[in-house]
Amino acid sequence: MKATFNNTQIAQFYKKENKTNLSTKIIRDIIYSYFDLIANDIASGKRVTLTYLGDIVVKKKKLNYDRTDRLPIDFYRTKKLRKEDAEFRKNKGVVRLLNEHSDGYVAHCYWIKLYSPLENSQFFNFTPFYTLKKKIYKQTIDNIYVYEDYIKGLP
Repeated sequence: MKATFNNTQIAQFYKKENKTNLSTKIIRDIIYSYFDLIANDIASGKRVTLTYLGDIVVKKKKLNYDRTDRLPIDFYRTKKLRKEDAEFRKNKGVVRLLNEHSDGYVAHCYWIKLYSPLENSQFFNFTPFYTLKKKIYKQTIDNIYVYEDYIKGLP
């Protein structure tokens, strides 16, 4: 079962529960502004603590070049090279992404539930929204080293 609420629904719920005179549009704009501030903090490499939910942080991880078959495929360059080179097309070759722009690192957003008082938190997940993903991507191009290192098993 999946429950997803948009900002307008959250604003309507808040207005109903708190019996406030503010309009739904103003409450929704406050929610947008708050999420934008949090997204900027997360994308800039800060660990953000959300009360009753835990921490959200972006961590960088070095790609494992020992297993090149696990590296993501660069579809654009693969398609372009297959058009130009018949031998490459015949052998069904692929071009892999090496993330040279970030010295071989990738950045991922993590929700650290260790300090969260939520019961059954293993059933909840965090999926970063498109705008946050785009901000993280831009930051990885500018400076990947603002993010914490990913160490397996540590929050």
